[in-house]
Amino acid sequence: MWTIDQIEINGGFLPGLKTALPNGLICIIGPRGSGKSTLAETLRFALKGSGGGPKKRLDLLQANLGNSGLVTLTVTTDAALKHTLRRGLKQPPVLLNADDRPVSGVDLDRATYLPIDAYNSDEIEGIADQVLGETRRALLDELRTSELSAIHLSLGEHRRALDANADQVRAIRRGTSDRAERIEELAMLGRSWPRSNQLRKRRSRPCTRSP
Repeated sequence: MWTIDQIEINGGFLPGLKTALPNGLICIIGPRGSGKSTLAETLRFALKGSGGGPKKRLDLLQANLGNSGLVTLTVTTDAALKHTLRRGLKQPPVLLNADDRPVSGVDLDRATYLPIDAYNSDEIEGIADQVLGETRRALLDELRTSELSAIHLSLGEHRRALDANADQVRAIRRGTSDRAERIEELAMLGRSWPRSNQLRKRRSRPCTRSP
């Protein structure tokens, strides 16, 4: 199981913050303006970056981290490997192993290192207000990924079967059309046959001369 063991913030609104994150449910309690949202947003920013985020979130990060602010996470992977992830607004993200060497093969800008779903209070209220909204459907899908994957696989198999049946139907229709044309040709030939036969009979009559 992946765990985020520690978060450290240098610069910005929470300079010098360094705190361990224990396993299990974590509740951050404090008055308005104490930095609860900032802490949550910097945690999300460290893992997912700021690409594609709404302007309100980007403005909050800019105001509370600034150009020199740096967020550092200490992470334990599901393989029990220790990683350190550093990200700043104006600095490229860096992922280091326990020996402080860069970890290769990980695209941190695509938010695939440790995919998480993170929502602030406004976003949670917006999801709760939706009846069948896109965000709510996506969240429910994330909670049932294995079942959804099985459904997609089943749909794919049925689509392929339907495509194969459609090919067979088209082939049968083409064959039926060809046979209909052949029948029409034979019918036309049958209608013209008596007339041709009469002409041959007339041409084959012997010529007689009256005395």
